[in-house]
Amino acid sequence: AFEGQHSSVGERSMLGVFQQVAIQILKNDIGHLATFDLMFAGLRTALKTQIQQSIRLAEDNLGSPFAVKLLKSLFLVKYIKDFKATAKNLRILMLDGFNVEMKALTRQVEEALELLVQQTYIQRNGEEYEFLTNEEKDVEAEIKATEIDLSEAAGELAKIAFEHILKIQKVRYEANDQSYSFSRKLDNQLYGREQELAIHLISFFNDEDEKTIKAQAGARNELLLIMPSDKRLMDDLILLKKTEKYIRQNVTITQKDSVRRILAEKTSRNRERQQNLQQQTKTLLSKAKLYIAGQEIGESVEDPQTRVVNACQKLIDRTYPNLAMLPGINYSEKDILAILRAKQPALPGLREAEQEMLSFIQGNHRNGIRTTVKVLVDKFEGKPYGWYLMAVLCNLAKLCSLGKVEVQDDSTLLDDVELETALKNTRRHANLILKPQVEFTAAQIRALKEFFNAFFDRPPQHQEAKALALETGEELQVLLQTLQGYKLKIADYPFLANLEEPLAVIAGLTGKPYAYYLTEMASKADELLDFKEDRIDPLLNFMTGSRRKNYDEIRKFLQDQEANFSYLENDAENRLRAIINNPFCYLNNTIHEAKVLLEETRQKLQNLIAAEKEKAENQLLA
Repeated sequence: AFEGQHSSVGERSMLGVFQQVAIQILKNDIGHLATFDLMFAGLRTALKTQIQQSIRLAEDNLGSPFAVKLLKSLFLVKYIKDFKATAKNLRILMLDGFNVEMKALTRQVEEALELLVQQTYIQRNGEEYEFLTNEEKDVEAEIKATEIDLSEAAGELAKIAFEHILKIQKVRYEANDQSYSFSRKLDNQLYGREQELAIHLISFFNDEDEKTIKAQAGARNELLLIMPSDKRLMDDLILLKKTEKYIRQNVTITQKDSVRRILAEKTSRNRERQQNLQQQTKTLLSKAKLYIAGQEIGESVEDPQTRVVNACQKLIDRTYPNLAMLPGINYSEKDILAILRAKQPALPGLREAEQEMLSFIQGNHRNGIRTTVKVLVDKFEGKPYGWYLMAVLCNLAKLCSLGKVEVQDDSTLLDDVELETALKNTRRHANLILKPQVEFTAAQIRALKEFFNAFFDRPPQHQEAKALALETGEELQVLLQTLQGYKLKIADYPFLANLEEPLAVIAGLTGKPYAYYLTEMASKADELLDFKEDRIDPLLNFMTGSRRKNYDEIRKFLQDQEANFSYLENDAENRLRAIINNPFCYLNNTIHEAKVLLEETRQKLQNLIAAEKEKAENQLLA
């Protein structure tokens, strides 16, 4: 900055400078202080012309002697890195006496600084001010002339508020420990994905009055934050985006080293400005008014994030009043299968949440509207319910367990493990069709219970319609497998051919929808009970009792002694064969009578064989 003999060392004798200041204040009263700008006069003659050109321009055109004095002070401290050129510190440099009214001086300093910034003699970065050289002034003027859309500055404010300060996309609701997603809006502009709940920030970029804003937001499910007006923050946001754009457009085309240095400094200053903006925005958000449905929400805490999270609790309460229907249970995936299998003999009645869900499914069914699991989830995740996914699925599982609702996938009825797997796979929800179970009469349920008791010789474990019907189907399947196993032995036990007809009937009854057993089983009951009495029970008793052993013994005897039967003079062999070949030999005491005949025949054969042996021995001895 210096010229002549001073340029080689870059300094002047401070004594000479102080002498110049003393001469200037010589005629002042005792107690008058020398303001810092007076030192400029002591240096002026040694400064290069271009360095002080902007000061000369200000002296000629600015029209504010105090602003010119302040500009000179800023020039003198420009390269003193340890000095923070804030309004407070500059006020001290401009103090010219001990009895100065400080408030008036502060106001005078601030007005002068604002004028200097507007005229591009200096630049502001946060709370600090900096003198601009001619080149810096030119760059600053070009930056201020750079055109941007206000939406860019508003977007920067949204980024600062939502990403750096509030950092809220989901809020954990304390009552059920579940997270609820929130949209983020600034001045009616959505940032990110649309959600049912919203945090809506109204900034100083919005020119609508507060009454209109509150009226428009009254019916929305959003937390409204109205920030106090702050012109400085608005100007800084605009300057931030202008500086970014200018640097982006000029950093690659600039040739002069001095301009490159200025742009590098501007980049650094902009980073500092951005940090200052975050702190300024945080301060404003801590003072923002909070509204829900047009009513102001009082929050005593100052931290913006805590204020917003606390207010969101109240918004969730208001938006989802039917959350109170859910019992105090935190449902999870592992609960689905346990609920599906909880088919107890005496099932409890429906709770409020289950009844609400059932009414929705039944209403759609009556109106011919198809209800899928996805439709159900969308309904109860939205207002006025706000139920989380696992709560919806577990309550649906309870309705299925109670036999109130059935789930079909491509006409296939799902139950227990299959249903659990399908419910856990959200991609299948759109294909899972929900139908209310048909209401069965007490007479139908009673008739099925009576049949079950008579046919299986025990009372059913379940009393509710669907569970009872499913149990009936399961028992018929078990019986079918048992009878099919015995039928495989028909070669050894020809009388098992009597199972073919009951087997065909029972096979036709297995694998039916549960409703079939409640509505159609009555027409088959008499036939099945007749089969049970005439064939199934007698055959099963025979095959599991002592008569089967007798039958096996007779059959083996006939095979082993076939060569000896010609020596008998009676028809015992034919009589025994007739008995075991009788298709109804398993009835009555037929086998017991055959057992007596067997013993008699065996004894006769043993006697004949003994006589033959004795005769042969005598012949050998003779």
